[in-house]
Amino acid sequence: MLVGPERLLRDLMSASGHATHKIVGYSEGGDERQHSVARGLHVVPDTFTHVAVHDSARALVSPEVI
Repeated sequence: MLVGPERLLRDLMSASGHATHKIVGYSEGGDERQHSVARGLHVVPDTFTHVAVHDSARALVSPEVI
């Protein structure tokens, strides 16, 4: 799931050359982070049992933090 400017995210993923099969959806972000998270959660498939929220502003998070 990617949340943000949907068209830009789709274009960037397409141009990146990375496989997109793991991305289950896109959602527009909100005015505040909590709104973006809520919008993203609304489009998560019902079959999912876990969700991890990652802030791309801190993209270099270590495995120990996770």
